[in-house]
Amino acid sequence: MICAVYRGDERFSKDPRYVAENLDSMLQSKGLRAFVSPKLGFLIFDSVNIYVDSWKRFVEIKSSEGCWSGFALFNIARVVTT
Repeated sequence: MICAVYRGDERFSKDPRYVAENLDSMLQSKGLRAFVSPKLGFLIFDSVNIYVDSWKRFVEIKSSEGCWSGFALFNIARVVTT
């Protein structure tokens, strides 16, 4: 999915895609051309929970690949040799 980010009715000025479009327009006005492409990526989630209440809303994302999820990142074993 490739999308443009808006804040209200205007494009968000810090959206990387918007910055690249502006750069391309500036270069074209000077007779130059830039070839850019989006960085393709994906995330794998173990679970996504969406909570909606009358006074709060939040999303809980768990992924064994994500450092934010609370899963153990490393299994560290202490090896003692004599």
